[in-house]
Amino acid sequence: MASLSIKNQIYLAVGSALGLLAVLGMISYLAVVKLAAIFAEYKATAHQTLFANEFFEDVYNTQFAAFGYRLTPSEQEAEAVWSRVAQIADRTASAELTFDGDDVAVDLLQRISQSTQHYRDAFARMTELKAESDVIVAQLSIMGPRIRQKLTTIMDFAYENGDTWVGYDIGVAQQELMRGRFYHERYLITNDPETFTTALSFLDAAIRNIQSLSPRLYDPTMQELAGQAVDEISAYILSARQNYDVLVMRNEVRDHKLDTLGPEIKNELEQLLHSVVDRQRALGSRASQGSEVTLISVLVLSTIAICLGIFLAVFVGRHISRRICAMAETMNQLAEGDLRIEIGDKDQRHELGMMARALEVFRFNAQELEKALQKERELNGLQRQFVSMVSHEFRTPLAIIDANAQHLSRRQDRISADRVKKALATIQKSVVRLTDLMESVLSAARMEDGKIAFDPEEFDLHEMITEVCRNYAEISESHAIITDLNNIPTRYVGDVKLLRQVVSNLISNAVKYSPDKDSVFVSGKTDQDGTIVIAFRDEGVGIPSEELEKLFERFFRASTSTGIPGSGIGLHLVSHIVELHQGTLTVTSDVGKGSVFELHLPMAKAESGPEVEAERTKQLETLDDLLCIE
Repeated sequence: MASLSIKNQIYLAVGSALGLLAVLGMISYLAVVKLAAIFAEYKATAHQTLFANEFFEDVYNTQFAAFGYRLTPSEQEAEAVWSRVAQIADRTASAELTFDGDDVAVDLLQRISQSTQHYRDAFARMTELKAESDVIVAQLSIMGPRIRQKLTTIMDFAYENGDTWVGYDIGVAQQELMRGRFYHERYLITNDPETFTTALSFLDAAIRNIQSLSPRLYDPTMQELAGQAVDEISAYILSARQNYDVLVMRNEVRDHKLDTLGPEIKNELEQLLHSVVDRQRALGSRASQGSEVTLISVLVLSTIAICLGIFLAVFVGRHISRRICAMAETMNQLAEGDLRIEIGDKDQRHELGMMARALEVFRFNAQELEKALQKERELNGLQRQFVSMVSHEFRTPLAIIDANAQHLSRRQDRISADRVKKALATIQKSVVRLTDLMESVLSAARMEDGKIAFDPEEFDLHEMITEVCRNYAEISESHAIITDLNNIPTRYVGDVKLLRQVVSNLISNAVKYSPDKDSVFVSGKTDQDGTIVIAFRDEGVGIPSEELEKLFERFFRASTSTGIPGSGIGLHLVSHIVELHQGTLTVTSDVGKGSVFELHLPMAKAESGPEVEAERTKQLETLDDLLCIE
């Protein structure tokens, strides 16, 4: 065997294997002929098993859809449940043909059909009760604000006329009303009877407070409003009780019908499946006992199999030889530098497959090396671009400062005070521009050296943003900074210096890239999940949509920024400072209409903890790789 060539060894191995497979195939053929009748019946039983499993899957899908409707009782979820129940009904109707002749299975199917109909009726009743509850809740949502408005009108009238005690009592009644509505809303979520009772107690207290101060209302209109408020609160309580009764009936249907019919159908299906599986196992046992085949024709069939195997071995050997030649050609092309060639047989498990995977690794490494070289060339180009850009950015404000200083020096005896003030303002703007540019460069250098500090502490976020806006409003002669920051919290945990740099950069960009406009808008809000959202909006030149994904890359500047000073590193630094605070920075823009930058800062993630601190430490350690200037 060892003296044979590789080709002959392959021929011998493949021929032997094929010969053995041929012999086994002939034996299997004889067994199949003998057991054809048994397998025909087994096939029918297997079809029944598959049908029962699909039936079982439909029931599970129906229960899952019903659970989804319970979590989110929308029309879409209800339609999903109806669709699943309809599938069960259709499958039950077609199952009688599949299980024709099996009395036990037919009886089970009839019971499943009845249970499915009961389930459908129960679910229809539950959706009706849900719709009825929704109507009542919609009415309550209208009545509540209307009652509150009436009480507010009475309270304002009382304070305007100097009757502070009446105003105070109306305010107490209004507070009881709000608490009653709050507990009723909580009951709609929890369905807790004690919560509903608490809601009614607050609403009753509101009625009593209004009735007790009615004699002190001397204005007929206010007396009428108070009476209307009492009547509407009473109507609110009546509607709430009606809704309570509807929800009790809905929960009764859900807990005592739907939750019991689902497992009942599933148990009946399990009985059907066990019945079919038992029959299938019995047929399998019969097939196994009848699998003995006669050996009369084994020698003839084996001879034929050997001849056929030899023929196939020769054919396979030649096929493998062609693969080896193709592999050699692939290696030659890789050696010549063609990295785009497709390597075959990579997913094969034989030796040729191993060689192909090794060549694929070699090609991948060569491609990665080529990409690294290309990236190195790009970084060198970016470095040259950055040096040129920064030199220009430093030269322009320095020239402005020098020109104004010389002008003041030459004409100090003849220049007017207004002219001095204007020159000094020009110098101040140039100094601010130099300071911002220097701060960006120094921040990049500190991040490159790994020396930037992240010192989170609790501070007044609202006051910090307001202060930055006020500073820019004072030094900007062309733009007004319009703020709406009443909806953001005052207490926040973060690095105030880094966040101040973020806000300053975004406001500076909004002013700089809207030269033909006179306003920049800064607004803030807090989402329901606790996320603080601060939006910086301008009406300037905008950014092309195809350039938005590159906006936060180092040294990148949009095509619309031509002629506007900038270094291309400000937004890159801002994006990584935001990541240190576990936040995100998004941008939407239209060319010629302006841009909106939204800063998202999560309150929960701003708190300190071992896992959060570890993540921040990891981000600080990797900022050198993200921002290094090579």
